[in-house]
Amino acid sequence: MSTPVGTPPRAALGDARRIVVKLGTRVVTHDGIELAAGRVHALVEELARLRKRGLEIVLVSSGAVGMGMRVLALHERPRSLGLRQACAAVGQGHLIGLYTQAFAQLGVTAAQVLLTQDDLADRDRALCLRTTLMRLLELGALPILNENDSVSVRELIEVRVADGGQGPEVAFGDNDGLSARVARAIDADLLVLLTDVDGLFTANPALDPQAERIAALVGVDGDDVLRTRGTSDGGTGGMASKLAAAKL
Repeated sequence: MSTPVGTPPRAALGDARRIVVKLGTRVVTHDGIELAAGRVHALVEELARLRKRGLEIVLVSSGAVGMGMRVLALHERPRSLGLRQACAAVGQGHLIGLYTQAFAQLGVTAAQVLLTQDDLADRDRALCLRTTLMRLLELGALPILNENDSVSVRELIEVRVADGGQGPEVAFGDNDGLSARVARAIDADLLVLLTDVDGLFTANPALDPQAERIAALVGVDGDDVLRTRGTSDGGTGGMASKLAAAKL
């Protein structure tokens, strides 16, 4: 596995000018369904403050499925792909409406961009996306991205990828991989993946009380990903997908 090291100097983070921030389902909601309104508005205020300081911010937000479940009064996460996609179609409008209104109250213009992993895999479409995002940033807008879950299945089912066909398979979801690819596409200085856990541990802290938090990880290997397999409640990500995203 990769070797843990001491906490790195945070001064370098202050030099970042173009930042991609990803909010997972467990950040946007309390339980995968109920909106964490106070938390979301606090994050919006912080992102708006950074934008007004001249930083270029791109927000990647999950939560459309959970929002749709709440609007449709569904109390259990749908098992069928079709129903999840329907929830995403309903919830995305409400989710972007929430962000648009919240940012507008703080004088920041939000712009919705829905895409799929295929958009980033195709060179021409990826270049088009980069151009769009760069123009939005130049105009002072704050792009808000999400996987187009109503037509894409990659973030709604457990997608497994192998490390060069040799390493362990890992879950790759909840917009973790998407945000990493977007960060690469726009040459971002920093990618921040916000989650509801304290960080990466030597084992699952919910199952192992002796688990220790790893302050920093230099490099990511297959053992790291295998050790953290599993998804978050209400989402499709988890620590494994974040480590997989870091490998991109």
